Amino acid sequence: MHKKKKTMLTLILIIVSFSVIFSGCIQQEKKQQKQDKISLQQLINNAQPGDTIYLPSQTYTGIITINKPLKLIGEDKHTTIIDGDYGETVIHIKVDGVTVTNLTIRNSGGYLENSGIKIETDNNLVDNCVIYRTKTGIYSRQW
Repeated sequence: MHKKKKTMLTLILIIVSFSVIFSGCIQQEKKQQKQDKISLQQLINNAQPGDTIYLPSQTYTGIITINKPLKLIGEDKHTTIIDGDYGETVIHIKVDGVTVTNLTIRNSGGYLENSGIKIETDNNLVDNCVIYRTKTGIYSRQW
């Protein structure tokens, strides 16, 4: 009987040890994924004028400003989402030559010029996008 208790105790300690180690590995992996994740604004900032940024299907959170000509193309307009988290304007386009396509844009702020997309220049293309929960879908203001 004593040997059974000792074996059982050893087995429990082994299981607990593996659980602690496994839990630590999962936490480390999640931490690494968070560090590896680059923001959409960083992708735009790192792009060269004329580049195309392809966005895989997922939800990107935050507002972005595009101040160089480039293409922002989502994988699927229903599953590639830019969520402004009720900030101001979700996508702010400040230059000519920008293409935004195949995206869902949602959750802008609620003030007058807040919008899903704010365009301050000419010669831009917004195509095949779903825009909702915004003060204004597309606000265009040429200077």
